[in-house]
Amino acid sequence: MAHATLPQHPSDSLGLSWSWCGRCQRAYITGTCRLIRFNPDALHTHPAMLKLCPYDGCYGNTARHAWQWSTLRVQHPEYPVIPERNVVYVR
Repeated sequence: MAHATLPQHPSDSLGLSWSWCGRCQRAYITGTCRLIRFNPDALHTHPAMLKLCPYDGCYGNTARHAWQWSTLRVQHPEYPVIPERNVVYVR
C-alpha cells in the first residue's frame, strides 16, 4: 500500500474549480487528493486505488463525500466565491 498526495500550489486556485468534503467540511481544489494504492493479491487480482480528501486526518472518499463548491454556495450564499483552504464551512 502506498500513499501519495497530488501537489497543490496557491497559484492553482486562480480560475480552478473547488470541491468541498462532506466529512471534514473543508474546501480544496478539485482533482487534488491523497491516493492509496493497493497491490493485487490472490483475492484481488487487479490493483485498486482509493482517492481520499487531500487533508491529513480526513478519510472522506472523493467519490462519495465531495461536493462541488458552487452547490454548497447555493445553500450558503454568504460563503466566498473562492474558499480558503483549511477553513471549516458547515453545511
